[in-house]
Amino acid sequence: MLNLIKILALPTLLIVVLSIGVYQSQSRLAENLLRTEQREHQLQQKRAQEILDRWLAKLYALQKVTRTPEIEDIVMQGRHELLLTSLLAWKQALDIPIVALYTRENNTLHIAGEKTARNDFGGLNQWLTEQLSTPRAREQESLQLFRGEPTFLVSSPIIIAGEPRLLFIAGQPIDKNMLDRLAAQLGLPVKLSKSTSADQIAGHPLPEGKWIALTLPKTLRASGYELSIQLPPASEIRSSQHWAMWTTGIVIVAGLLLLGWLVHLDSLRTRRQTQFVEAIMAKDKAKLSTLPEPWKQTGETLLETLHELQSMTEQQHVELEKLREKRHKLKHQYEHLLKKYHALENQPKTRSSFLSRMGDEITTPMNSVTSMLKLLQEFKLPPEPTEILDIANRSHQVLASNLENLLDFHKLDAGLLKLIPADFEIKVMVQEVIDELAPHAQAKGLELEWNINERVPLTCHSDRQRIRQVLYNLVGNAIRFTKKGKVSVFVDLLYEKGHQLVRFTVVDTGIGIPEEAQKTLFDSLAERSRLTNSSFAGRLKLIVCRQLVTLLGGQIGVKSEVGKGSRFWFTIRYYPPKSTT
Repeated sequence: MLNLIKILALPTLLIVVLSIGVYQSQSRLAENLLRTEQREHQLQQKRAQEILDRWLAKLYALQKVTRTPEIEDIVMQGRHELLLTSLLAWKQALDIPIVALYTRENNTLHIAGEKTARNDFGGLNQWLTEQLSTPRAREQESLQLFRGEPTFLVSSPIIIAGEPRLLFIAGQPIDKNMLDRLAAQLGLPVKLSKSTSADQIAGHPLPEGKWIALTLPKTLRASGYELSIQLPPASEIRSSQHWAMWTTGIVIVAGLLLLGWLVHLDSLRTRRQTQFVEAIMAKDKAKLSTLPEPWKQTGETLLETLHELQSMTEQQHVELEKLREKRHKLKHQYEHLLKKYHALENQPKTRSSFLSRMGDEITTPMNSVTSMLKLLQEFKLPPEPTEILDIANRSHQVLASNLENLLDFHKLDAGLLKLIPADFEIKVMVQEVIDELAPHAQAKGLELEWNINERVPLTCHSDRQRIRQVLYNLVGNAIRFTKKGKVSVFVDLLYEKGHQLVRFTVVDTGIGIPEEAQKTLFDSLAERSRLTNSSFAGRLKLIVCRQLVTLLGGQIGVKSEVGKGSRFWFTIRYYPPKSTT
C-alpha cells in the first residue's frame, strides 16, 4: 500500500499544478478571445474565397485548352466529332455543369453529354450570333438566360483564316443547386442576394451569425448579385473553447491516475520477467521453481526448444559448408561460359565492321554507273532505247538504294556510322526525293503529291543525307506496295516537351499491314518473323530508318489497315541554322 501511495504522489502533485495553471489561463483566455475570434473569421473568409476562386477558375481553364496546337490541328482538319468527344472529357475532368461547342458553319449548338436538337439554342440565339459576328472575336464572360435560368458563361472563339468559326462555351447556372454544392464544400451557410429578387440560402444559418460578402466576377457584380457566407457568433466559439478546456483537464486527470496504477503493475511484471530471463539464460530449472506455475511451464518448454535449436544449428553449419563448395564450382563454370559468350557475341560485329569498311570499294563503281546513266539520258535516242534506258535507270536507283541501306545497316550494327550535320533547305530536299521517285510512280500509274505546312521553317541544321535517306525509303516502299491510287507526303511542325520537332508523314492507298505485323515492323532482322523475298528489302529499309531516326533524336511509327493503306511518320529534332547568310 505504501508503494502505491509513492507511485500516485507525483501524479497528484501534477494535477494540482495543472489546476492552478488552468485557472490562470482562463483570465488570459478572456482577454485574447476577441482577437482569436477576429483571426478565425479572417481565416475562414480567406479559405472560403480561395475555394470560390478555384471553383470559378475551372470555367476559365477552357480558354487555355482551346489554344493548344493539338486543338488547332483538329480544327484545321475539320474533325468536329473528336472535338465533341474532348468536350465531354473536359466536362467530366473539370466538373463543369455546362460545356458546349457552337459551329457557325452548321449553326448548331452541341452540348457535352446531351443529344441537342439542331435548332435548340436554349435562348442563346442572338448572343451566339453576336459572339462570332464581331470582327475581333475574343474570350469573354457574360451573364445570359440559358433554358430559363441565369447562367454565367465563359466563351472562347476559334479563328480560322482570320475569321471566327467555332465557339467553345463553359457555363455555371446561378441557382439553388450551385449554392448547395458551394455550402457543402465550404462547410458554412451561403446566401445569394440580388436587388430584384428574394435571397436564396443554402446550409443551416445561425440566428446570431455574421454574414461576410465574397468577391464575385465583375459580370455578376454588375448584374446586382452578392454572395455571402455566415460565420459562427463569438458566444459559440467561447462556449466550445471552455468545454474543450474542461474536457481536456478531466481526461488528463483520469489519464494520470491510470498511468500511476499501470506503472505499479508494470514494475511487478518487470521483476518477474527479469527472474524468468535469468533462469532461461543460465539454463537453470531450479530458478524457475520460484515463479508462478504458468511462468514455470513456459520456461521449461523454452529450455527444451533451445536444445532442439542448438542441434539444428549445428546441422545447418555442415550443410552451409557444402553449399559454399558447390557455389565455388558454379562460379568457375559461369566465368568459363561467359568467356565463350563474349567470343560468340563479337563474331557478328567483326563481320559487320568488315562490310562497313568495304563500303567505299562497292559504292565507287556504283557511282560511276550512275554517272554513265545520266550521261546517256542527255543523248537523243529513239523511243525504244530511251524506254530501255529509263527502265535501267529506275532499276539502278532501286539497286543503289538497297545497297546503301545494306551497308548502312552493317555500319549501324558495328557502331561506325556518324552524323554530319549542316544547314539545308527542307523544301529543296523534299522536292529532290519527289522528283527522283516520280518516274517510279508514273510507271505504275500512281499520283504522287506533297505538301509542306507554312509553319515549317525554311532552313534546318541537321544531317541532310540521313533525313533524305529515311524519307526516300518510306516513299519508295509506299510506291512499291501500292497498286492504284496515290502516295502523299506531308511535312509539319510539332511542339513536344519544350522542343520543336519536324514531322514527315507518308500516306498511301496500298495493300495495308496486319496489326500483328505492325508491332515488329521496325525490329531487328534477328527476330523470328515471316519474311518473303519481296518484303525483305522493304523490311531492311524500315529497320535502317528506325536506327537513323533514333540517331537524329526523333521517333518513327506506323498506322495501317489492311486493304485501305498505311500512314508512316517520323520526327527529327529541329535545330536552327548555324550560318547567318
